[in-house]
Amino acid sequence: MNNFDISILRTAGKWGKWSSILTTAAILALASLTSVPEGSRGVKTRFAEVVGVVTPGLNVKVPFIESVHPISIMADAVEIKNAEGATKDAQPVHTTLTIRYHVRENQVQNIYSNYSKTGEMDSYVGTAGMEAFKSSTAHYGADELILKRQDASNNMVSTLQAKLDQYGIQVLSVDVSQFNFSPEYMKAVNSKVTEEQQKLAEENKLARIKVEQQQKVVTANAEAEAAIAQAKGKAESVRLESLALRENMNILELRRIEVAKIQAERWDGKLPATVLGNAVPMLNMK
Repeated sequence: MNNFDISILRTAGKWGKWSSILTTAAILALASLTSVPEGSRGVKTRFAEVVGVVTPGLNVKVPFIESVHPISIMADAVEIKNAEGATKDAQPVHTTLTIRYHVRENQVQNIYSNYSKTGEMDSYVGTAGMEAFKSSTAHYGADELILKRQDASNNMVSTLQAKLDQYGIQVLSVDVSQFNFSPEYMKAVNSKVTEEQQKLAEENKLARIKVEQQQKVVTANAEAEAAIAQAKGKAESVRLESLALRENMNILELRRIEVAKIQAERWDGKLPATVLGNAVPMLNMK
């Protein structure tokens, strides 16, 4: 082997050494970086001990010593099918609940340390939801639960929130699909509803008849008043006609007297000298 070959081997060895160093450095650099997704917080641990919480984005950690565990704080939902409870009058009731919730940002470390390394809290929310449903329905009778559904739902949210506070979970909403009771109770409810509807129909019928009778009375009174008014009007008309007639006769008599008076004043006391036909002048023998 000549000197040239030895030089090439030495150069290759140096390049291989530097390549290994660069590769190791790149691995360490990549291992020291970690990313936390948006909508999450990262719990940083060192040798499995929690040392802090980091925000979304690119974060630095000590390679092979520290780790970052993402915990979602975004809204999540749990569906509880066939949730069971009982009313205060001992009627069994069941329904489907949909609970929307999220992990509180300031409780991420608490949840990681005490309840879930992944932030999955569905089991805790589901259990608390079942308990809250049983507790809430026990405050209402079966008929009240139907009539005051929104009030019962609000009560359920308050009860559930009180149970989940210890876990650092915020309840967003509780949706109740429908309250379902036993077939026997539903049959009784339907029968009662039918009776109430029939009763209401009879009451409406009686009210309608009453209104019709009142209308007839009003109509009859109006007709009677109209007839009375018409009779009074006719009588008044007859009275006025009679009065006018009497007044006219008096006027005619007065005019006749006035004419006779004028004729008497104009007579000179002489009888007519000429008498037509067989007429004989009347003589005043007094």
